[in-house]
Amino acid sequence: MAVLKKIRAATLVETLVASALVVLVFIVASASFNSIFQGVIKSNDQNFEARLQEITYQVNHSRLELPYSETTKQWEISVWKEAEVVWLEGRFLVNEQKNVELQLRTHE
Repeated sequence: MAVLKKIRAATLVETLVASALVVLVFIVASASFNSIFQGVIKSNDQNFEARLQEITYQVNHSRLELPYSETTKQWEISVWKEAEVVWLEGRFLVNEQKNVELQLRTHE
């Protein structure tokens, strides 16, 4: 008959406190996930890196007229020739910490 033994019911205050704690945990978890995902989106520079490689290939195979400049919502890229040296400068606008300046090759 131990199965039929009554279980003491929780009071209304205990129920409200437990519900508030559960809601608080979900709010903190949601804020943490939101912060993590925003950081991932802001640091996603794969398209920028791919475009830099594409432009580098075009310059190395003389398929791009210099000087060249390209501006989008996400990046600014410039390529120019200075003293027989070709320079590439790229700036990732989404995350201001990503700047690239490369000496590609000397012109022959």
